[in-house]
Amino acid sequence: MFETYGKPFICEGNTKNVSLLYEGDPINSSSNWVFGKQYPDFLKVRTSSYRVWDGQEGYIGFQFLDERKKILNGWFHISVNASGSSFTLHDWAYSQDPNATLYAGETSGTGNPPSGDYCSASTDLDYNEITRVQFAGINNASSWNGYSDFTSQTANVSAGQSYPLEISVLNGHWPDVDVQAWVDWNSDRDFNDENEYVYFKRGSGSFNGTVSVPSSAQSGTTRMRVRLAYGNTPGPCGVDTYMGEVEDYSVNISGGALAVREPTVMRTISLYPNPNEGLFMVKLNRYDESWVTLKIVNMEGKVVYEKISFIQKEAPYESVNLRNYPKGLYNLLVISKDHLGTQKIVVK
Repeated sequence: MFETYGKPFICEGNTKNVSLLYEGDPINSSSNWVFGKQYPDFLKVRTSSYRVWDGQEGYIGFQFLDERKKILNGWFHISVNASGSSFTLHDWAYSQDPNATLYAGETSGTGNPPSGDYCSASTDLDYNEITRVQFAGINNASSWNGYSDFTSQTANVSAGQSYPLEISVLNGHWPDVDVQAWVDWNSDRDFNDENEYVYFKRGSGSFNGTVSVPSSAQSGTTRMRVRLAYGNTPGPCGVDTYMGEVEDYSVNISGGALAVREPTVMRTISLYPNPNEGLFMVKLNRYDESWVTLKIVNMEGKVVYEKISFIQKEAPYESVNLRNYPKGLYNLLVISKDHLGTQKIVVK
């Protein structure tokens, strides 16, 4: 568990389970931020039902307010032991530019992923190797290289169809060979989503299977990763210090889903009382739990009030006091990560 003193981490959905990020994953205002609360309602890396961090190394995304009350994005780089009972903090960093996108592992301040869009993966020892990959038009013979970028070779598939996958291994007769494959069906630059783990076999013999393309797969070109290991089953990212190999290929999907924007949620702002005598409540209707900036501007365009607040669905209210300001007409601006709302205020 993490005591975050009210600071948000990137988590899974509506849970308090901290997301496992890989090098190059973006951290920004569109990330799924969840706030930690007081004990025992902390954010969690591991629970009895959430164990994705066990034996893994990755990044945690966090946010905080600096002395200017500006939102800064950052990351922690940690590794978790195999049982999930402890973790090690390796390093951390944050952006000094408010609300700027930071990529996990980025330290240069370039605003770009540190080593490409997808997480890195490789293997140290060459005692075993992938000798050929055959899939949907790809027929690639290769020799050991730890990691090989074969994305210039493309498999052409159609959504809803199935295709044979054949992976040949130099020493496939050995008893504990581990072969896996992933395809990024929704083109979000990771291999963590449902149905993206397309092949697994641990043992000996031939390594053949069938890959079914989901009907919901996003049309366009995406990535396939093939990984060979021995005596263990590593994930799609990171360095395997034993024998094996990693190869990446391109997959072009036709007849799949097109990227669409979610329908706009109608957010509204309520003030009461309004008109008022300088003391009033602001209610934000249908706003997601997130940071918002409240600004009040007079008729001369001068900002007379500014506050950054975290809006919770169960308590979307803010109290404002303008009793020390002249009577008259003001404009309220509510600025969130994806919306700008305005409302007139009458102080009498």
